[in-house]
Amino acid sequence: MVFLYTFLLAVGASAVCHEASIAHPLPDLDLNDAILKHAFATIDKNLELAIAAPEFAATSFSVEITSSKESLWAKHHTALERNASRPSISEVNGDALYRIASITKTFTVLGILYQHQVDTPST
Repeated sequence: MVFLYTFLLAVGASAVCHEASIAHPLPDLDLNDAILKHAFATIDKNLELAIAAPEFAATSFSVEITSSKESLWAKHHTALERNASRPSISEVNGDALYRIASITKTFTVLGILYQHQVDTPST
């Protein structure tokens, strides 16, 4: 989890979002780009290391990185230890539904990233 927070913090702190315009066109990303492939492989490797830890045996998740045009990378993981009292799908995939409580964490991290960007002086 620390890796994910660090990754999001690094991406959020370095990225400035502008409305698409002639001055700031939407990025044209190539899925065959070596840098993107390496970045996604690194994220995948680190997620695999994290979910191998026993404390995450009861954790399911979905992560997807998208552009304005398409899905660039996705990873889904089904918990090894399932909570039998909660009905759910047998395997987490791109169609998995999450309780709203799980989705709100995204907004918390986004708020932290925005605050970090505001508090960090430009170099």
